[in-house]
Parts: sequence; structure tokens; C-alpha cells
Amino acid sequence: MNSLAYFREHKDERGELRGDSYKGLGAILQPSQIGEVFGGIRIPPEDLASPILARHDRFDYAKVFCAYALHSQGFDTVSREPLTDLKRVMLVHESCYGLGNVAVLISNVIKFFERVDGAIRRFGLRSRRRPIDYFDEATFLGGFGEMAGFHKRKIYSNQREYRIMVEIPEPSIDAYTLQVGDLSDIEAPESSKAPAPLRTSS
Repeated sequence: MNSLAYFREHKDERGELRGDSYKGLGAILQPSQIGEVFGGIRIPPEDLASPILARHDRFDYAKVFCAYALHSQGFDTVSREPLTDLKRVMLVHESCYGLGNVAVLISNVIKFFERVDGAIRRFGLRSRRRPIDYFDEATFLGGFGEMAGFHKRKIYSNQREYRIMVEIPEPSIDAYTLQVGDLSDIEAPESSKAPAPLRTSS
């Protein structure tokens, strides 16, 4: 599990969309939508070249496991017309192939989460897990509150990411291994030559 700071500083070499300078944001302020900031000082919108990004320092050290998730989020009902769209989004998008040559298929997600949650409890770690929400960085204004660390720009939406985030006692941006035990009974490796339902990016 790499830190959010690692992904924020990572420079993509082949357009694989692994690095993200917006990782771990707490809030975004748009130049055209702000008035007085920083103790009553007013900054004219034309003097700001880009949005103001606010971060929580503690999220620099948060470790994340990122997975491609098969889910029907965004489809409240299924009929003949949206069925084609649902089938399309349930396939791994080709833009994800740059994340690696091998994927791991988790065949029993409930058991996987039980083992992950059990390991987190054993080691006494603070954690959260949920699907990522995607936003338009050109228009979004406001804070992410308790969901900070679970938002990405819409250019990443094809990754359909599910994220597990843990915070360890010692602040560090180094990678962290969460010992969850043997998963061979609920996983299988898949070649990236064919679409796979789950692709890891951590």
C-alpha cells in the first residue's frame, strides 16, 4: 500500500494515470467563486491562475489499496437501452491497462473484506473503505469533509476505483504491507491481454 503523497508526486511516463497531483485534497476553491480568504484579504479572481487546493497533512501518510471495482453505481434501473451502457462500464477500460501487466481477480469480495478488516483490527489501525467519487476540477467548489481521500478528478473515472485507506501510527510516506494472510482461495491472477474484472494499482 503506497501513501497518498507517493501518488501525488508520481510522474506518469506513459500516460498510465497513476500519478495525481490532486491526491488527498481536503477542499478546492475556484478563482471565480471566492471572495475574501486568508483573514479577510481579498484576492481578485483574475490574479489566481488555478484553483486553490487545501490538504490535510495527515493524509500525506495515509496508505491506500486501490482496486478496479465491478459495480452498478450510476444505474438505478436497467432496461434495454441502458443495458448496453451497463455492460460497457462493467469491462475494464483500456486506459487501465497501463497500470500493470497482471491483474488479480477477487472472486469472493465479502471474504476479502472480512480478512482485510480483521487485519486492520489486529494492528489497531484507523481505516475507511468505499468507492471513489469523481468530480469536475473546473467547477467543484467546497470541502470533502470526512470523505477526504476518497475523491478523484473525472479524468480518472474510467478506473472505477474502490479504495481501502489506513493510517498507521508512525508518519511515513514509505510503502506499507498489511498482513491479511493467505488469499489464494479467493483470488486468481489474470493477464492484462484480456479484460479482467479487478485491477490493482497500489
